Amino acid sequence: MPTKCIVNGADKEDFFFIFAQRHFLYIDVGNCTTALTKSMGSKEYKKIILDKLHITLKPRGFKKSGGNFKLTNNEMAYFINLQSSQSSTLATLKTTLNLEIASLTLSQLEDGLSASKHIRHWTERIGFFLEEPFDKWWTIHSLHDADIAANEIVDIIENRVLIEFKKLRTTADLVNLWRNNKCPGLTEFQRLEYLKLVNALK
Repeated sequence: MPTKCIVNGADKEDFFFIFAQRHFLYIDVGNCTTALTKSMGSKEYKKIILDKLHITLKPRGFKKSGGNFKLTNNEMAYFINLQSSQSSTLATLKTTLNLEIASLTLSQLEDGLSASKHIRHWTERIGFFLEEPFDKWWTIHSLHDADIAANEIVDIIENRVLIEFKKLRTTADLVNLWRNNKCPGLTEFQRLEYLKLVNALK
């Protein structure tokens, strides 16, 4: 009969149950099993999503910094930001993505600031690119949830968001939106003020 192993007050059968439930990594030492790492949590789930985004966005010229991805051309800057909810915990990640565009031309006119400062001329949440738009948040409890969320996010970014970014290549493209009463992320006051600023340049 095998020797019964007690580790931290729990026998080996208890540890197999914990392993299945909490993704512990174990190594056998003689008849005992010793825990090596803590359970997976929100930090690891976030990394899974960011790594998959990085694989997708890096070939397209986006630079990664923390949870942010940025692409610039001669006139525009594009931002994709992974945001964690304040209701996230060590074990659970609740997350969404913010999508933003800044005109470098307009940014420099506004108090001489660059687009590295938080001046944005177009903003949207990823959920508003869905077939039925709403403020979509992913709640992730496991590695499986994280993989599903990462795949869904990358699909929306590739097939919807980047296509929209390509339509907004210049300040003039943003101005056309504003003149058609479209101003994602802006107030009506901001829309009118930006149109005044652009008209003053002529």
